[in-house]
Amino acid sequence: MRKLILFAVVSGLVSLGCDATPPPEIVFHPEAVVQAGQGYPNRSDWLVVQPPAAVPPAWNTSGYPPVRSLELGTGKSPDENQIRILKPEIGKNILNPADKDALPAADRTAVSKAVDQLFGTPLVPIVPAGKNSAAIEKLHLDSATLAQGAGLYRQWCISCHGPAGGGDGPAAATLSPPPRDYRTGLFKFVSSTPTLAGKPRRADLAKVIRRGLDGSAMPAFPKFSETELQAIISYVLHLSLRGEAEFTAIKRLIIAFEDADPPAQEVAQAAEKALQQWLDADTQPMIAQKSETASTEPLTLVNVPADPATTAEARLQSAARGYLLFVEKSGAGCASCHVNFGRTQQLKYDAWANVIQPRNLFLGLYRAGRSPEELYSRIYVGIAGTGMPSHRQLVEPPAPDGTNKIWDLVHFVQAIGQPAQRAALQARFGIKWE
Repeated sequence: MRKLILFAVVSGLVSLGCDATPPPEIVFHPEAVVQAGQGYPNRSDWLVVQPPAAVPPAWNTSGYPPVRSLELGTGKSPDENQIRILKPEIGKNILNPADKDALPAADRTAVSKAVDQLFGTPLVPIVPAGKNSAAIEKLHLDSATLAQGAGLYRQWCISCHGPAGGGDGPAAATLSPPPRDYRTGLFKFVSSTPTLAGKPRRADLAKVIRRGLDGSAMPAFPKFSETELQAIISYVLHLSLRGEAEFTAIKRLIIAFEDADPPAQEVAQAAEKALQQWLDADTQPMIAQKSETASTEPLTLVNVPADPATTAEARLQSAARGYLLFVEKSGAGCASCHVNFGRTQQLKYDAWANVIQPRNLFLGLYRAGRSPEELYSRIYVGIAGTGMPSHRQLVEPPAPDGTNKIWDLVHFVQAIGQPAQRAALQARFGIKWE
């Protein structure tokens, strides 16, 4: 297993509430980052450019993510079946940046040099403005904020999320689900418009940091000051922009061959596109709005419509309609993934080639929160990278009778996790749970 360099003191593990002992092959060098000019590690792990089409044979062994097993090869990982299943994906959905036949060494070096020039170092992080200086200001990506965020990240976040945001810190080896890898620019729990491919708002990241993620090792950090919180968010954006520019350039140079631009140009173009997407995510409403006249009212970005069901009886009837949407293919078709309401195992690979299982709705546990508005956002936007699609088509155009199919699904999902509500739906509407 490759050696991981920790850029923060070992006490960061305790501060995160992690009590797992890292594997012995992980070596700690907390002094590494304090050396002037110390740069980010260049990406050497394999790239997942599309979720693998294969079906996972089983859950992976703790400490051996599927792609890591593929990198190690037969005889060096306990998950031989993962290797067997994923081998046909190499060169298609999974790319090896160290394969000199696919990516010449000169191109790989040029990518690394361009990324370093554009994004600086952990001590002096920068984000290139390009033609979009407004984005730097609106997204708080100035050098002073990034420097403050970098220090806080090394203190509180690096032990899980790693020096370059790859989700590969020393504490990550035994965590399930694994920490987020920022480097594809893809985030799961967002309230931005569905057209932006998993780009979150700053407010989405703030919510995750403040509250944590239920059912995962991501803890809550409620005591950060607002200034500290915003600085860490800015640094996460920096790591994601840097990682996505590197990821996209390598992918293009391997897949596009002669159609790709020179490496430095590919990096710059990817960085500029990603920066614009982050800006759009932060400034466009989740649900597109059409207005005939200009309005002086502040724009409501997370514009979840009001719940039309205002009484317990109305919510129960809404949940019954939601059940039909859930089980019928002509509705939302949720049951095709959430088989037996999520209680039957249906393993799949996500966009990082991690093994995942659609949510067991009987548990009533949702990583990004269980409030009605949160559930509405998840259903409307989808959960990027997991196969959970956007269901905005259910409410576009709005129903003339004032009902809202996504609210019907929200009420049904909430009811599944409550035994009394399940009993009421069975008694009133004959819904069977077995």
